[in-house]
Amino acid sequence: MASNAEQLPKPSSSWEGLGPYLKGVREELRKAIWPTRTELIQSTQVVVAAIVGMALFCGGFDFILSRVTGFAFGK
Repeated sequence: MASNAEQLPKPSSSWEGLGPYLKGVREELRKAIWPTRTELIQSTQVVVAAIVGMALFCGGFDFILSRVTGFAFGK
């Protein structure tokens, strides 16, 4: 356990720590490897296709189950 002398001083205002925090965020964002426009478009297309595929699968499965349960329960 750290003693009181080893603890970091708390800012007197919640706004005092904002500047260093935002500076750190900016530094970390500069380190990031951002995708090229082509990579971004291809990744977006894959995601949209996966969403459409899952929607069709879930919709079809729901349709089939509703028909089966309707037939089973005489609705």
